Amino acid sequence: MRGAWGAVQGRLLSAALRVAIGGQQAYAERMCRQKDMYAEWFLRADPIAAPLLFLLSHADRISCPSHIHTLIAEKRKGGTAVWWHDFGGSSHVQHLSAYAAEYRLQLLRFLRSLPAFQGLVAPSHALTLDSKL
Repeated sequence: MRGAWGAVQGRLLSAALRVAIGGQQAYAERMCRQKDMYAEWFLRADPIAAPLLFLLSHADRISCPSHIHTLIAEKRKGGTAVWWHDFGGSSHVQHLSAYAAEYRLQLLRFLRSLPAFQGLVAPSHALTLDSKL
């Protein structure tokens, strides 16, 4: 019960903060501007061309999936290898707890695609949803 009450308190605090800093609409607009600024930096200024893995969910209300897909497309256009997986219904940063086996599978597949990790991560038979890694 305590965990549920903590979640309720968190939601109430979050709602109060949104109102205090200019209301729900102003908060949503500010979040969009911040996402746009980060996307611009990531696309233009980020010098990293290493392979990327995006683990996302279309149900995430914090990290906008459409922004992430734009980043993926732009990075691929620039020659960066990009992998991604949509976990469907999990909320922000809850993919591992909601889909632990699938999360591990996606991470291992990505790591095995990297030359530096071949032979250092789990063997091929471990890349199944029922693995105990």
